[in-house]
Amino acid sequence: MTYSADLKYSAAQIARMLVGIGSRSGPLYRRLSQGLAELIDRGELPPLAQLPPERALAEALTLSRTTVVAAYRVLGDDGRVERRRGSGTTVSATRRPLVSSGELAGEQASAQFLDGPLATIDFAHPRW
Repeated sequence: MTYSADLKYSAAQIARMLVGIGSRSGPLYRRLSQGLAELIDRGELPPLAQLPPERALAEALTLSRTTVVAAYRVLGDDGRVERRRGSGTTVSATRRPLVSSGELAGEQASAQFLDGPLATIDFAHPRW
């Protein structure tokens, strides 16, 4: 599978993607890094995707730049992103999405349609 090196995400796009994911407790930088890690692991931020500059993301999330720098540092230490001074932060080229078998089977997508126990179909006794 090939990935495009020119895929850039704005700070506003990342802010929208982060709604409702990640940890609800702990230091802000850790919560941000966990949310971004989840997006990377699910493939919503694909390999070689360009993340927004620290200042822009900090402004979009109303956080300090120091918080975003710390979150990017954690992601870099985990091998999820590569950081280059002057070139920005990109999702690691060697990182591949981690998708669970439940997600592949549509576990979450179908959950809203299931009410109670599943019906059983008996093929042993035809009704005609």
